[in-house]
Amino acid sequence: MTGHNKKKPLYGWRWVSMRMSVAFLIVFLTYNPTGYSYLHWLAQFDNSLLSLKVMVGILLFIFLQVLFSITFSIFRLSGMIAGVITAVLLSQHVLILVLAEKRMESFDGYILWLGYLLPMTAAIVIGAGTSWAQIMTRLSGQEYKRLMSK
Repeated sequence: MTGHNKKKPLYGWRWVSMRMSVAFLIVFLTYNPTGYSYLHWLAQFDNSLLSLKVMVGILLFIFLQVLFSITFSIFRLSGMIAGVITAVLLSQHVLILVLAEKRMESFDGYILWLGYLLPMTAAIVIGAGTSWAQIMTRLSGQEYKRLMSK
């Protein structure tokens, strides 16, 4: 056989960005400081759609539990600490670039900053944790070793 059957890998940076996007979506659907989140919806004390609120809460809890267990099993405690520190620094830098400095002069500005910092940090850690194996496979070159014929 003269032709080599080179298959493209089923994962790559597109999959990593998709997992990061899903992590951001799940975390910011659960809580964000804009007022359009599950926790804000749940805090409305009207008795309408109570069963729907409970069902959505259970689904979000299951998704978050699965994502946190995957992340913790990949990083363990020391990796989680390092990941959280790195994510906090990255989130803080992004928020300084995005939020205007005039907002940071008041106490409400700091509450808004913290309201974005915590979910953003959690989403970065979860996204990195769910993508860590693929990132390491790409960086170490194992992906190309699998494609070579013997």
